[in-house]
Amino acid sequence: MGRPTFFRQRILTQASSLESKGLLNYLISEIKARREVSLEEAVLIARDVQHYLKTKQNTSSAAPASSSSQALKGVRTIKSAPASTRKKKK
Repeated sequence: MGRPTFFRQRILTQASSLESKGLLNYLISEIKARREVSLEEAVLIARDVQHYLKTKQNTSSAAPASSSSQALKGVRTIKSAPASTRKKKK
């Protein structure tokens, strides 16, 4: 009966290890370290940051196709001046 207990402990340890490597926990630890705020405030700020990043990612995923076509529309081709405006060589 001792074997399944060790197995479960290892699974729980691995799960908590993966959880600690997530973006939310990284943001929490960085905010706490850099801004010197409490854990509760860091969690709230990190959730707001994560929500912002998700919405920014969703809006920017559609933008490159349209912005690249808009960028191409704005590109002007350099043409030589019309014949009537050119200076004639003598």
